Amino acid sequence: MRKTSTTDYSFIGSGIITGIVNPDRLNSYEKALCIKNNYYRKITFAQLTKYIPGINVKLIMRRNWKSFALLHGAHLSSSEVKNIDCLSKVSIVS
Repeated sequence: MRKTSTTDYSFIGSGIITGIVNPDRLNSYEKALCIKNNYYRKITFAQLTKYIPGINVKLIMRRNWKSFALLHGAHLSSSEVKNIDCLSKVSIVS
């Protein structure tokens, strides 16, 4: 998710997480990347999908949120995921 204008946030993609790795279990190169970018974990994905164009969060999330910026990493219901898929004009899957 990212902010796409001064007022709205959009879903720009999604992924299926297969693993989360602590930096102490990474090789020296990956550990250095984590430190450089201030990352606390490495996340591996089985599948990534990019939405073109991004999908406005307000079209999906009907709940009351203090700030949509707090949605990063939030759990989505299966109906919300289906709604995103239906609204997506182009999905690039890798």
